[in-house]
Amino acid sequence: MTGFESEINGGVNGGGGGLMDDIEADRELISKEMSAGKGGGGERGGGGGPRNPVALTDLATHMADFAADREWDQFHSPRNLLLALVGEVGELSEIFQWKGEVPRGLADWNEADKEHLGEELSDVLLYLVRLADVCDIDLGTAALRKLQKNALKYPVSLCKGSS
Repeated sequence: MTGFESEINGGVNGGGGGLMDDIEADRELISKEMSAGKGGGGERGGGGGPRNPVALTDLATHMADFAADREWDQFHSPRNLLLALVGEVGELSEIFQWKGEVPRGLADWNEADKEHLGEELSDVLLYLVRLADVCDIDLGTAALRKLQKNALKYPVSLCKGSS
């Protein structure tokens, strides 16, 4: 068994604490939160199953801890994170590359394809959140500010019914 396999399956020298233990602990935490009613659907829900709103700040904290635990901070420069993000967007694009127009809700997709899509979307989100954190940008505030600017730039009265 390689060192990597050892870490995944239970830590070095079988001492526990491996990636699979971490994943299982995360699953249990998410399951408890969902059972406690911390999840929930939104008006714009759809797409299968209960929603579990996650704050961008929580994701940033988890990503920072993940990188620090592995001593990866030295590699997480804005440039490197941006290039990794672009690579993940490329992987996301490959999923749709030859499918033509895809209907909302992906009703004709199988569960394995939807899971793969979710993984690639997550990769993009996580790199984006990490990049914003490393650049000391409050991504949630920046996104809301951008929505406000877009609302002024594209008022409903000038846009609705014009496309």
